[in-house]
Amino acid sequence: MSFADGEFADRRAGIEGGRRMPAPLAAVLVNLPLGMVGMLPYWFAWRFLANFVFARFGWTTADPYSTNDGAGLALGLALMTLLPYLLIAGVANWFGVLRRGAGGAGFWALLLAAQFLPAVIWTYLAG
Repeated sequence: MSFADGEFADRRAGIEGGRRMPAPLAAVLVNLPLGMVGMLPYWFAWRFLANFVFARFGWTTADPYSTNDGAGLALGLALMTLLPYLLIAGVANWFGVLRRGAGGAGFWALLLAAQFLPAVIWTYLAG
């Protein structure tokens, strides 16, 4: 079995190029695992906001066990987990949008919804 000049390259391009996954499905498949990993940074950020920022306005009640050490420890923990997570998620989504050619406000809303869906489900199941 021999291939004429260029025929092999055409077949190989057809195999590699094949059917591409739709951009919304690819975005959900990338962002659901990112959302599972992101639950911990979201939780640290929420605990910092609830105990130190929102409690000052009277919107939440500060947990006395969390506030004994001061805001520095809580802020450092929130930033040390949230910033690397947001950097990784942002880069992954930016390259995904560039590669898939999708974009727009609706697509970015889908990306955010897919990232927050595991946290919402976990919160609902935890009661």
